[in-house]
Amino acid sequence: AMPLSADEALKMAGMAKGMSATMREDTYDAVQRMEHTSRLETRLDNEAAERGDVDKADWLAAGADGSVKGMKGTPNAAALDKPPASQDNAIDELRKHRLAQMKAKSSQRARWLAQGHGTYAQLETEARFLEEITKHDRVVCHLCTPGSLDTELMHERLTQLAKTHLETFFCWLDAQAAPMMLAMVDLAQLPALLIGSAGKVVNQLANLDRSFTVEGVAYELGAAGALDFEEGTKYGKSRGGCTTGTAAGRRGGRDDSDDSEDDEDDDDE
Repeated sequence: AMPLSADEALKMAGMAKGMSATMREDTYDAVQRMEHTSRLETRLDNEAAERGDVDKADWLAAGADGSVKGMKGTPNAAALDKPPASQDNAIDELRKHRLAQMKAKSSQRARWLAQGHGTYAQLETEARFLEEITKHDRVVCHLCTPGSLDTELMHERLTQLAKTHLETFFCWLDAQAAPMMLAMVDLAQLPALLIGSAGKVVNQLANLDRSFTVEGVAYELGAAGALDFEEGTKYGKSRGGCTTGTAAGRRGGRDDSDDSEDDEDDDDE
């Protein structure tokens, strides 16, 4: 052994004394905490165990946090990229939830189609209307006088809506075949859209004329709770000029088409 100088001997003695004091304090703390080992001993044991795992590992894997873990078996890149088990479980649960939603939606669609939704049905008698209104959660019935332009245009709009909004049953009835309904329901004018829910007529829309597009009619029915209206739904082209942008103003009785016709008359003069 190499002889130590006086300064080196004093330095070594001081280091040993400091380590001894630290051990005594840590051991005292462990006793106070009712623990069998001190924190220093626990840390040293853990480090030794980690070194032992690394020494016994077949290969080493570096973690994203900079740690190094000993791995067994053949190196596998896919195993390194695999998310934690907790993340796998969350993804599986989300996938199952979405699949259940898709199945429920498909099942509901099948039930609606089986009930006759998706078509614009003609009802021959008012008795048939009273029968149909009890079968469906939401019903829109076009009570009209066949042959008029407003009636024919509304037929076009409701035919398109029936194909898009399967949540609602759409039908129409000749007013002449419904004398009892005309007597029981206080109609503002014809044609009128009767809105049924829970087996009874709960509302009516009687101010929809030839100027309303399919989107405009859908907006009004959605506001009345007769269907699930979504802004931006494409219904295709139709005659008429009232959309969601002007439908609200139409409720006040203002007819923009009349203004345009007046302007045209002025131009002709």
